[in-house]
Amino acid sequence: MITTTARVVFSNAQTTLVEFEPAGCASCVKGCSQKSYFQDRAEIEIPGEYHAAVELSLTLPDHLVLLLHSLLLPLMGFVLGGVIVNGMQMGEGLVIVGSVAGLLSGIMACKVQTFERLKLIEVERHE
Repeated sequence: MITTTARVVFSNAQTTLVEFEPAGCASCVKGCSQKSYFQDRAEIEIPGEYHAAVELSLTLPDHLVLLLHSLLLPLMGFVLGGVIVNGMQMGEGLVIVGSVAGLLSGIMACKVQTFERLKLIEVERHE
């Protein structure tokens, strides 16, 4: 399970603005001299109100679904488009066009994902 904690900056009944900590800062943030501890801001809509911090976690099956739809389908389309056109012996220019067409068809085959895959738990921040 992949888990990260985000600090809540602003919250109302529908939208919560959170700041994610950089990946390398989890263990050594206390001794860090940089002022910009939280650098990546993302505004996400989640049900309910969260006040201090939110723990976002993603299970392995959900992670694999996201991986399939964001990386593997476009990559497979790119490779298969080039291989099919190359198998027809149509020239290098058309192989490039076939690869791009396969990439675009792989992107079109991807399903749009929502935040329902994330498990949200409000946690207390220890600073």
